[in-house]
Parts: sequence; C-alpha cells; structure tokens
Amino acid sequence: MTRSEIIKYLIANNAAVPIVQIAAGLLVALLLALCIYFVYRKTYSGVMYSKDFNITVLMLSLITTFIIMIIGSNLALSLGMVGALSIIRFRTAVKNSRDAAFLFWSIGVGLSCGTGVYTIGIIGSVVIGAVLLIFNKISLSERNPYLLVVNGQKIDHEKLEDFLKANCQRFVLRMTNQSSGSVECTYELLFKCSTGDFVGRLQEAFPDADMHLLSYQGELGGE
Repeated sequence: MTRSEIIKYLIANNAAVPIVQIAAGLLVALLLALCIYFVYRKTYSGVMYSKDFNITVLMLSLITTFIIMIIGSNLALSLGMVGALSIIRFRTAVKNSRDAAFLFWSIGVGLSCGTGVYTIGIIGSVVIGAVLLIFNKISLSERNPYLLVVNGQKIDHEKLEDFLKANCQRFVLRMTNQSSGSVECTYELLFKCSTGDFVGRLQEAFPDADMHLLSYQGELGGE
C-alpha cells in the first residue's frame, strides 16, 4: 500500500465521522473536563496545589475524545495508535492515589464522549463530583490527628501524659527512641481544643522542653 493510498484511506475513513458529531463530542468533553477541573480545585486539601496538573487533567479528556474518534472501529488504526503511544514515557510519577483517580475520571469522560455515549459521561461525572464535594465537607468538619515529637533529657513523662489526658480526646505512644541520655517520644493525638490553644497550653506547661507538633499532611502546627 503506497503512501498516497494510505492518505486516501485515512481521509475516506475520517470523513465518515460527521463534523457535527466531532464538535458535539469535543464540546461535551470540554464541559465535563471543566467540571473535573473545578471539583479538583475545590476539593484539593494538600499544601502545594499544582495548576499544571489540573490543566493536564482537563486536556486529557479532550485528547482522549478525539483519539477515540480517530480510532473508531478501525482495527488497523487502533493498532497503529497503540504503537505510536508506546514510545511515550511519562517521567513524572503520580504519587497521590487521589490524583490518579482524577486521571482515570478524565480518561473515562474522553472515552464516553469519543464514542458518543454522552449520557454515561454526564451522569458519571455528576455522581463522582457530588460524592467528592460531600466527602470534602465531611472531612473539613473532622479534626485532623497530629504527631507530637518530644525530645529531651529531663522530661517528666507522667506529667506529659496527664497533660495529654486533660487536653486530648485520645493519644497513643507510637515510638520511643533513646540515645546518649536523650529520649525522643512520638505521640499520635487528637485535640479537644483548637491547635492554637493546645500549643499555648503545651508551651505553658513545658516551657523548657523541645517539642514539635506535626500534622499528617506535613504541615507545621507549632513547637
């Protein structure tokens, strides 16, 4: 098969997809991708929000949509597309499972819009977005657990645990490390009061102790 015959073959097959269907698929994919974009931005709870990643999620829906439209039911094109995409190497690891879920959501939208099954993409996106927004509000009302790291040579651990009993809903000793006369203890705890009040009471009760308060998200709570 010559090059001109391949080009004619591709043009003939692509012409089978109406322009209206292409425009409708890309438009619906764009609207759903914008929904994903705003849900990700609204529900993000980390420290460093990546706008580039969120835009990539948006683009992925559109890219998947027109790739599915190109492939259609053509076996030759689908095999060629697999070979073309196999040369791509993604060097940025997705460390957060939540981000990976958004990528799958974006790809799912692209697949539904590319095949013309808009109802599944719309209903699925509405359900997923609503679930994420609901759980985001629930998580905001919950108190986050913290790690209290205590380091020193002369620490009254009985006094410290009495203080924790009075000011925490619960606390658990997670680790104890002793070296060169110095003892380091790590407690997991959940406050009864706000973080600021707890830090103030802690400094007042143990003014000379070396203590660090860290959340599980890696944010500095006080010391």
